[in-house]
Amino acid sequence: MIGISNDFLSNVLHCTTLISAKSCEGAEFTATGFFYTSATKGLLLVTNAHVLEGVEKMNITLTPKNEMGFPDFGYKEEVVVDCSAENIFFHPDWKKDKGRSVDLAAVRINEPLGLKFYISSTNKDFILQEAEKEFVGCIEDVLMLGYPSGLIDVENNLPIVRRGITATSIHVDYCGVPSFLIDAACFPGSSGSPVFIIVPPLRVDATRMSINTQGTVKLVGVLSQWIPDISEYRGNVYILPDPPPVPVARGHDARSEMCVRMGIPLNLGKAVKAKEIIELEKQAAHDGRKVSWSL
Repeated sequence: MIGISNDFLSNVLHCTTLISAKSCEGAEFTATGFFYTSATKGLLLVTNAHVLEGVEKMNITLTPKNEMGFPDFGYKEEVVVDCSAENIFFHPDWKKDKGRSVDLAAVRINEPLGLKFYISSTNKDFILQEAEKEFVGCIEDVLMLGYPSGLIDVENNLPIVRRGITATSIHVDYCGVPSFLIDAACFPGSSGSPVFIIVPPLRVDATRMSINTQGTVKLVGVLSQWIPDISEYRGNVYILPDPPPVPVARGHDARSEMCVRMGIPLNLGKAVKAKEIIELEKQAAHDGRKVSWSL
C-alpha cells in the first residue's frame, strides 16, 4: 500500500484474534476481538457487548513467538478465557435506549501473554484524536481486520483484511449515536473487527499543508453490526429433468417450477467510534479483579 510502512501493516495483522464461543442457548459462534493497551490497566481484549453477553467462556487463538521474538508461523495455541460477569466490562451506554446503545465491551488481561505469544496491541495513540480530524475528509479509505463467517488463515493464524470507505462522515454521530457507517462487505463473525482509516501522506487545506512521508493509519471504529438486506428479488427457478422434457402445447413442458426470494446485500456495516474505548478503560478502573486463563 502506497505511503504506509510495510512493517507497520505487518504488526497490525497481529492485533486481532479469532473468538470462538457458545451463546447462553448453546449455539456456537465466532467473532473478532483485538488487543488494546490501557495506560493504567494494561492489556484489554476489545470486542462487541453482544459478543460477550451471556457467554461463560471463549477460546482465542494466539501465535507463539520464536527464539528471535517474531511470530512462529505454522504454530498456534488456543487460550480459554473465563467470561464470568466479574471479568467483563461493558460500555456504560450498552442497552441504553433502543437504537442508541453503544455495543462495546472488553476483557482485562492480567496474565503476561506477551512473553509467550506474539501480540501487537493498539493503544490510545492509535485512536484518531480531535486535533487530527481537521486533516481527515468526510469520506476516507478504511481497512477492517477480522474473521468474516469465521474465515481465517489457519496455517499462519492471520485475519482477513477488507478494504472500503466511510459511508457516513466520521465527523458526526450517525443517527445521534457515536458511530458511523462503512461501505465494505461485512458478515457475521466480523463483529468486533477494528476499523482503521488511512490518512494520506499529503493533506492540503485552505490554510495549511500536512506531510507525513509514511502516511498514517488510525483506529477509528469497532464494527458492531452488518446492515441486513432491505432489497429483495423474486423470481422463478425451473428444475429440468434429465433428459430435458419434450415441449408440449402452448409452450409448457414437464419441468418443475418453484418461486425463490433472494436478498440483495447492501455491503454496509455500522462501527462504534473508537474514542468510546476510553469509556471502557474507565469501567475497568473500578475493579481490580483478574481474568482467569488456561492453556
